[in-house]
Amino acid sequence: MPTPATPTGSGSAADAYAVTTTAEANLGILDGAVSHDEVNRSISGANRAILFGQQTRLPHFPDDRRLPRIHAGDERVLFFWRVLKKVPANLRRALIEAPVSITLVRGDTLLCFQDVRHHQAVHLGRRRRTIYLPELLMQQAEEKGYDYWAIAEGLIYAGWMLLDYLLLVDVLTDFGHRAMRRTDSPEAGEDGTRLDWSGLRLSEPLLRRLVQDHNRHRREHPDPGKSEVEEFIAGYRSALIRVKGLNVWSREPWEIGRDLFDETLEQRWAQMKMERIADIFDYPRMFLFDRDIIHGAARDLALRRGQSLEPASFADALHDYRDAGRFDRHPLMTEFCRGIVPKPKAQFLQKVVELGAAGLRDFFDAYSDGEPEALDLIHPLWMYLVSLSSDPAGVFAHVGQLRSRVRRVDGVVDENAPGPLTEREILRHLTGICVRLDRLPGYRRLAMEVVDLGEGAHDELLALIENHGLDEADEWATFKMKKQAIVACACELLEKIDGHDSQQGGVVELAARRRIHEDEDLQRLLTDRPHRFTSDPSGVLMYCREYRRTLAQFGSADPDTNSLLASILIRLDQSDRYEELIDLIPSLGPPAVSALYGVLDQISERDERRAPILQRSRRILGSILMERQFRAKARQRARSAQAYSEMDRQASAPPPPAAITVDDVTIPFVALHRELLTGVEFSHRGDSPNDEPGGAGHSDTEDDVEGDVPGDVAEETNGEVAP
Repeated sequence: MPTPATPTGSGSAADAYAVTTTAEANLGILDGAVSHDEVNRSISGANRAILFGQQTRLPHFPDDRRLPRIHAGDERVLFFWRVLKKVPANLRRALIEAPVSITLVRGDTLLCFQDVRHHQAVHLGRRRRTIYLPELLMQQAEEKGYDYWAIAEGLIYAGWMLLDYLLLVDVLTDFGHRAMRRTDSPEAGEDGTRLDWSGLRLSEPLLRRLVQDHNRHRREHPDPGKSEVEEFIAGYRSALIRVKGLNVWSREPWEIGRDLFDETLEQRWAQMKMERIADIFDYPRMFLFDRDIIHGAARDLALRRGQSLEPASFADALHDYRDAGRFDRHPLMTEFCRGIVPKPKAQFLQKVVELGAAGLRDFFDAYSDGEPEALDLIHPLWMYLVSLSSDPAGVFAHVGQLRSRVRRVDGVVDENAPGPLTEREILRHLTGICVRLDRLPGYRRLAMEVVDLGEGAHDELLALIENHGLDEADEWATFKMKKQAIVACACELLEKIDGHDSQQGGVVELAARRRIHEDEDLQRLLTDRPHRFTSDPSGVLMYCREYRRTLAQFGSADPDTNSLLASILIRLDQSDRYEELIDLIPSLGPPAVSALYGVLDQISERDERRAPILQRSRRILGSILMERQFRAKARQRARSAQAYSEMDRQASAPPPPAAITVDDVTIPFVALHRELLTGVEFSHRGDSPNDEPGGAGHSDTEDDVEGDVPGDVAEETNGEVAP
């Protein structure tokens, strides 16, 4: 049997890392999707030294070199021994006696670092039988005064998995020796013996005895449910009893051990062991290895490299939410959406909404994929979105439609649920949610994102404007209180989607607005005591003062300037030129709509003195919304007509010419009653009157029907098929 790798000597693993290209499991303490090959490449290029134990050499790699060993009196070695004293005695003894080592990776970074959410701090090298530990973690612990218990937890977690792997290899090695026997054979060699398989199988009693013989770190207990040895046997029983002695002899035991090693099971065992030791020995919980030391170092590295710590996507927000739940199982509570919830949950839901349509889309995709966090938070998010809108019924309906993509009953997918939504329907429902969140800070920025959602956004915005009637007084009262900002934003977004804000149209509109501000008669009216011509003199004086200052400072192109002018014009209800003045309001653009909404908010229904201003604002606002709705419908019809005309043009294009034979000629069928009623002769069945050879005034004669039918058709069409 080939000699397995032994812990004698020391060397470097650069060549071993360079040849590793398989998708092997990455063991250690990591955050995010860090592959095994990626961390190997990062470690192979780093400066390394042996901190504890003896380096495992790789005799099959000729370029293997010895790593330097840190002196026993070095402060880093003394720091590590103080950490090791916090580990329970049996586990500390196993780490000292086992052929394992601790490799210190020098430098001011982690083993592998991409950003604050993708990094690795501890790595297990099973081939080298070592634990890679970056020097930065020790520096971080010493500088911030963290206790040694925190780093001891990381050592317990990584050491437990490595010792389990060595136990598995030792069991396979011993079984390989037991399964082979020497027999006399003159053909074998000089000693006249050879090794043959004895037929021995790794039964459960033999497995238990081998595990007990080679166990260093697992505790035994009379109760099988509390025995760590029985836990190991139960976890690997089904895999080990299938191993044959001949396979163990022909292959390296460490290679078979890597194939049988259950990474998921081992990580769970190591996590449970670490938490059990921390509870039994009453480890201080003020500082945690992963939360305070590793993530603290990752945040410092990200800031040093100029990276942002804020989540930029739903995946980042979900990652932070999972970390918060993992680090603190009893978080602080906060008031959120008319209730008291854990603070990380409130922050996660707020961040999902702040991410806009992309964040909501990813959340509902995660819900469809069955992510536990999305399943748990779908109803809190639903209620939070409803609370952010002046149209809660609309938001409720759209969220329900997106949620119905995958319907679950008691956590099980309902197979009888309606089919999945199309992409256009999904974008429409996302638009319906985003455009209705008018109570959210930053509402305008969030709403502008729907412009990029295409036809689905256009359909929803058009339906939103169409569904709000603005004629009846009671409808106006409801609209004034609740939905005015939503409909105004929908109108603006619809114009942007339809290209109404193009460069050429924008220049024309700006020129028209400038002419309004430069009109001499209007300026003379505004400077000559305009409060005489209004039912709201205080409002006119206030807006005139602000208008003159804004016009002088920002010019006629500023939105505030146009909004202030519209606020003045709508209030000059006692002027002889009132009808002429209010005709200028729609030309001032979207700022004029905001000014009209201001009138609805500021003037009460019971204010009889300013009632004419309120009524006229309603009429102008209704006409503007109706005009925008008609304009959007007209553009939609124009696009549809253009699409249909293009389809008709393609359908009516003549086919490529082809050779036509007499056998290919087919006479269209004409019913007998049509022939008798219309007088169409037999040879002209299917022909339109304009296609007859004689034209409109042609009269059929007996000569037209002479001869065979195919011959007559060929003669009438000059050898081609009649249309």
